[in-house]
Amino acid sequence: MITMKYLLIFVLIGLHFIIADPFAPKADKPGNPNNDADITLAITFLDNVIVPDKESVGLPPYGGAKIFQTSKPGELGSDLYMVRTFTEENLEKVVEFYRQQVPDSWDYKEFYGIHYLWTGDEMDAMMAKVPSVQISSGDDFKNIWPEANTVVVIYYE
Repeated sequence: MITMKYLLIFVLIGLHFIIADPFAPKADKPGNPNNDADITLAITFLDNVIVPDKESVGLPPYGGAKIFQTSKPGELGSDLYMVRTFTEENLEKVVEFYRQQVPDSWDYKEFYGIHYLWTGDEMDAMMAKVPSVQISSGDDFKNIWPEANTVVVIYYE
């Protein structure tokens, strides 16, 4: 009887991951790297992406967003989960979208071209130590994904 109980729990947990609503699709892998370090790194990021579900992230993706990097707590110097996406939309529209999505208690600041939305201490937000959203131009990724106009990084618990 105990074995059946554990089997049922295992099946129910498995079903949750199968039917959970994914946050966004993964970005397409760039073509042949041809010794391009940026493309090689992008492929490595994509190979390690674990697509979170929307409920876990707690904020919606911008429409048409594609995931190109994720991390777990303890990776990349943060104690939080992270999902990094890009979208074809312009920066201003994406910033306005997320300003409407976060709770009113969250703060906002534009700092050297990066738009921050966060809860808690400002310095902790800059260091990805508290839940936050960072929105910036996608120019650094255009050689990999030409459609990457805006990049959104969400740190969540």
